[in-house]
Amino acid sequence: TTLAPIFSDPDLTVPLVNPQVLLSKTDSLGARYGKFAKPVYVGQPYYLDINTTEQSGIRGVPLTSIDGVNASLGTATATGSTRARTLADRASDTIHALDYGAIGNSPTTNTATLTTAIGAAAARGGGYVRLPAGVIVFNQITIPQHVVLAGYGRAATILQSQVAGRAIELTGADSGLADLTLDGISLIDGSVGLYGRAINRVRLDNVEIKRFDKGVFFRGGRDHVYRSLDIVNNGSGISLRGDDDFVGTGVGDEFSGLDWFQGAVREHLGGGLDLTMFDMPVKHNVFHQVDFIDNLTEPAVLVTGASFSSFRHCYWEGNTVNMTVEDNADTTLLDRRVVGLSIDGGQMVNGTLTLDGLCQDVVLERMELNGLEIQANVPDTQVLVRDCTEIDTLISGDTTKVVRFRTVNAGSVTGQTTNATPLVAWKTRLQPNEVVIVDCIATAEAINTTDHAAYAIIAAARQPPATLTFDERTAAFSVGKLLIGGTSGATGIITAATNATTGTISLASVEGTFLDNELLTEEGGTGGARVNGAMIHGVNTLVGTPLTTFTAESPDTLTWGLSFAVAQQELQLIVTGEAAKTIIWTINVRMTVA
Repeated sequence: TTLAPIFSDPDLTVPLVNPQVLLSKTDSLGARYGKFAKPVYVGQPYYLDINTTEQSGIRGVPLTSIDGVNASLGTATATGSTRARTLADRASDTIHALDYGAIGNSPTTNTATLTTAIGAAAARGGGYVRLPAGVIVFNQITIPQHVVLAGYGRAATILQSQVAGRAIELTGADSGLADLTLDGISLIDGSVGLYGRAINRVRLDNVEIKRFDKGVFFRGGRDHVYRSLDIVNNGSGISLRGDDDFVGTGVGDEFSGLDWFQGAVREHLGGGLDLTMFDMPVKHNVFHQVDFIDNLTEPAVLVTGASFSSFRHCYWEGNTVNMTVEDNADTTLLDRRVVGLSIDGGQMVNGTLTLDGLCQDVVLERMELNGLEIQANVPDTQVLVRDCTEIDTLISGDTTKVVRFRTVNAGSVTGQTTNATPLVAWKTRLQPNEVVIVDCIATAEAINTTDHAAYAIIAAARQPPATLTFDERTAAFSVGKLLIGGTSGATGIITAATNATTGTISLASVEGTFLDNELLTEEGGTGGARVNGAMIHGVNTLVGTPLTTFTAESPDTLTWGLSFAVAQQELQLIVTGEAAKTIIWTINVRMTVA
């Protein structure tokens, strides 16, 4: 009975008169039709009253705003889809914690809200529970299987708990955390940031866990995946144990199959990473580009009885003990001894690496070892240091248990001579102050004849220290200190220095190229000066007389020969053939570097 306001535009700003006179048309069969003279828009439900007798049913208008309207049962169809779903269903596609209660300043209220949201995700078989940005204080929560608690980034979503117990406990497989920080605030005694027992396929993605008594503690678990996980400033960092939890429920497990890519374990007094075979195996765990920094007092990495552990391109600096390798002391346990530890690439700077126990197949490979002390306490087997660059590295304890090996110093080469002209068949460049011993075994065989020969020769060579001229000295240099170029970053160990304003410095273990006129300083000392000219390398010399330990020749090979020689900074192996004969030489040289 009330005339509705009507308009000529969808924004309802240009009114029309109501009622409207329709345009009309009668077809050939006498049927009459009407239409509005111009579009008509209505802002509320309406019906049409035509000729006071003919009426349409009530019509709703499209929603342009849902302010103050319950649109939960309204439907929408996704672009490209043919199925309409209610807005309530669409809102539940992602579990948002804020949909299940308040999140504010009350740990009790927030814990209840998180628990309800986690339960809703679990009830539908799992999924992500999305947390809002901001600081969320809570007490303790559990995360069941297939549920992941996710924020909007570690700097955006911060979970804070100050309970003297387990802040978050994972209770089922495929659970975890993503894009958030878990903060214990004040390292409360007995607090544990993240805990799990025999939980498989844990996912930690872009997560920081800090300021708990213990950051992370897993009693067993398999096939965990961590990405960009930082464990920071806890009493102790992260404990990954093979543990049957006998004193608890007895449902622990081995810890195996971890893949940890990028992140850091830093700033702990009570130890950083604890990879321990407690009473069940720990094996086949991989750490890739994980940094271990500023862990004081206890080891940054403790490997106890773990097998087939791999550290790839990891970085250690600022630690008192970078790594301790040891067996479980309980001789009644199987799999208690360290086997197959690989540290490949990366860098250890200062601190110690302590080796104890079986140490079977422990290999350091392609690493930069700078100021490191390797403490070979009582390893049962030799530890291999292969293709590593060492700067001021010290080996203490049983030094025979640390074996250095360089791949480029071993292997076979093949050459050919067609006349009696000497041929350089093998060569290597020595470094300043380097002493080497080389042994060579070689065979020579003429083509299309039966002539042949075999040789075994040992020789030694040395390159003197390089020299660097300086002026403008400000303080005397100290023998044994590391010299550093202020612009180039080049380094070398000082073996001798002139005690005057101008003079020369003799250097060993040179890395990089010193630049003319750059400032020189020494690490841990007061010496200083300015470079005056280019560094001069010494000329190699053979040390002693090469020893031929074996020769076997056919009668027509007496003019053939094999010998070592030096040329500037190179040590060379020379072969000499015979005129008018093609001779194939196969040479295997092994070099031992002091």
